[in-house]
Amino acid sequence: MSSPVEYQIHEDKTNRQPYWWRIVDTRNHKVLAHSENYYNFSDALAAVRLVINNSASALIINHTSVKAA
Repeated sequence: MSSPVEYQIHEDKTNRQPYWWRIVDTRNHKVLAHSENYYNFSDALAAVRLVINNSASALIINHTSVKAA
């Protein structure tokens, strides 16, 4: 069984900071989130691992004027 989301690392060789990542819903291929750009592949990979390892315990903090239900 495949995961409903995947973390994709991309490279844009025309950019000074060529590496970036995104989270994609594998069911409908929509981009759920994307990162800043990184100088090194290893930094992009470390950021992906940090998100994966800490997502389940992360809090949602509302910094808007909208009151949550």
